[in-house]
Amino acid sequence: MIWREDTRKIYVIYYGNKWQGYDDTWDESQPVGGTETPPSANLRAPMRGFGKVWREQLGGPNAEIGWAMSPESSVTAELQDFERGVTFKPSPSVFGIDVFFADGTWV
Repeated sequence: MIWREDTRKIYVIYYGNKWQGYDDTWDESQPVGGTETPPSANLRAPMRGFGKVWREQLGGPNAEIGWAMSPESSVTAELQDFERGVTFKPSPSVFGIDVFFADGTWV
């Protein structure tokens, strides 16, 4: 999952080069979440906006994306919106540039 601060969107990345965007409707007045018990000690329930999308939109423990594998972390990225989607380049660039197309596919 990727949170885009400037648009308050959460991108959910799936295997098979698919993605879906959700509005981040979580705010500080709501529970932080993350209280579900994961199936193993190396997994965790997502929290805050990620957790809200995971529970309310994706099915929580039954979500296709599964459980979180690490706590939320921050990364700086260059983003460029264009007519057919958005490019995403984290800094430092570990993965190169990802392109999220408006049709729900990414490369």
